[in-house]
Amino acid sequence: MIFWGYHQWGLTHTTKFTRDYYAIAETISELTKYPIDEPESYQQGGGYTDCFIEEFEKPAFTVEIGQLIEDSSLPLEEFPDIWERNKNVGLFLAEKAFERKKNSESKK
Repeated sequence: MIFWGYHQWGLTHTTKFTRDYYAIAETISELTKYPIDEPESYQQGGGYTDCFIEEFEKPAFTVEIGQLIEDSSLPLEEFPDIWERNKNVGLFLAEKAFERKKNSESKK
């Protein structure tokens, strides 16, 4: 599952939020076949994504790659499927970051 929109109060429905939703979240969903969901308001954060959102006031997301199994780790036999679904995400995000950096430099 891809959690998108967690406590992004000032950003929701802005141009940047919409741009990032369509340019990043939907593409990652297509790559991984994970659904996009917005966490419920009662859910608590505290991870790096949440700190990033609060500190930099930029959209961010969390990708949950496996099913919750009590307080246990995912079974090792699930790794091949998880890898297959996620192996292109890092390169995709690096390309997006490079595009944004190049575009911001060209505007200077």
